[in-house]
Amino acid sequence: MNDAPLVIQNIRLTSEKGVSRIAADVDGVPVWYESSDVEMQRRGEIFACAFLLPAMKRGSGLRIEGISISPLWLANAKRLMKIFSEWWGYAPVEIFCDSAGPTDETLSNQHTGLFFSGGVDSFYSLLTSEERIDDLVFVHGFDSALADQTRLEDARQHLSQIAAGTGRRLILLKTNLREHPLIREMDWLKIFGGALASAAYTVPGIQRMMISSSYAVGFLIPCGSHPDTDPLWSNEQLAFVHYGTNARRIDKLKAIADHPLVMRHLRVCWKHAGRPDNCCRCEKCMRTMLLLEALGKLTLFDAFPSRRGLVWHAWQVSSVPPGLFQSYHAWIMMCPRWQTRLAMRIMLARSWLRNQKKAMFSRVRNNR
Repeated sequence: MNDAPLVIQNIRLTSEKGVSRIAADVDGVPVWYESSDVEMQRRGEIFACAFLLPAMKRGSGLRIEGISISPLWLANAKRLMKIFSEWWGYAPVEIFCDSAGPTDETLSNQHTGLFFSGGVDSFYSLLTSEERIDDLVFVHGFDSALADQTRLEDARQHLSQIAAGTGRRLILLKTNLREHPLIREMDWLKIFGGALASAAYTVPGIQRMMISSSYAVGFLIPCGSHPDTDPLWSNEQLAFVHYGTNARRIDKLKAIADHPLVMRHLRVCWKHAGRPDNCCRCEKCMRTMLLLEALGKLTLFDAFPSRRGLVWHAWQVSSVPPGLFQSYHAWIMMCPRWQTRLAMRIMLARSWLRNQKKAMFSRVRNNR
């Protein structure tokens, strides 16, 4: 345990050459967000959201200097810490700030935003939500390295076409958050919900922010983004909405697969493998392609340029996360083609063996 609180200070807002930037020093290291699409706002919640869980892991308090924090956010943070403590064993910490009070911001444009990556979950939210979505928000530096300009330009090109095709405004943000030492020490799957909330607070004029669910009811697991935690990042001016738990992955694909924008622009790949589009080799690409194959839609998707030899390439995958095994077993039951079912079963078997080997090597190292 570290007795010294994690300090957030020198929160500053600058604008230069059409780029607006909000920055702070966190534990002495600069953290920033910037955008050429919006004039960013100065809010303490930006950095408090991102560093609440790292402060808990370190066992220190969290101090935000030089700016007020919303009383509702502070109350919600106590509830968040209780949940995180139950999930991951981190003890709640004290939060210190110069003052607690709502901001004096007046919402002239009460927009609804959606975090949008072009993946299955965010496309499903965009195309099926009954709530009018005004802004699509993409954060470069979360799923792709900040220095990866190829990925950034590809995202800008594809997301601009999607925004234009659906009549929404695209807001592209950049951040170095994941380069901070305290963030690098954390499991991203635990903290990305707080990171998303952090990014949302940089954008003025958004009253409701939608975060797309990764899991359906019945398959929910402790995760950085969860229907129990996402709404608790809210304050008096900004409410977070967790959307999509009503649909399984195959249901989402079924709902969006016939849309031309989805066929051209769906992006699910996390490995990137030196290319801006879907690599068609990683587990996430394989998962999506196999489900589209089960729906009889894969041949329509230009978004997967290397879709031939799908079953053979699926057999090479051994990286299915343990948390998805239950979902895979459910998907297998839905697949009409025996080749697709067999490929999924082999992926699971190879992944199970890999996990067993890792566990065995870990036990050997610990016993030395």
